[in-house]
Amino acid sequence: MARELRIEETTVADIDGWRVTAGNLMRDRFTRADGSSAEGPTIELGLYDDAGEAHGEPTVGVGSVVRIAGVDWEIVAVERPDPSDNGYVTLRSA
Repeated sequence: MARELRIEETTVADIDGWRVTAGNLMRDRFTRADGSSAEGPTIELGLYDDAGEAHGEPTVGVGSVVRIAGVDWEIVAVERPDPSDNGYVTLRSA
């Protein structure tokens, strides 16, 4: 069953024992799951397994996929609805 999770910019989420940080929301280039390149809202994720080992800091946008705790998660939203607030990223498990 697919799960959906929203992580606010500058916070840390727990996904199946992994720490996932989200920060630096901006407009930039990113790679989609199919390998194509796009430009739009992006956010940088920090991926740390249950032992604290780093697994990269990918810059992602809508259509990107990251692997967390053995599960592929698709990025379905990167938004900052109010310029004075933090933005967020929404991930959906495959």
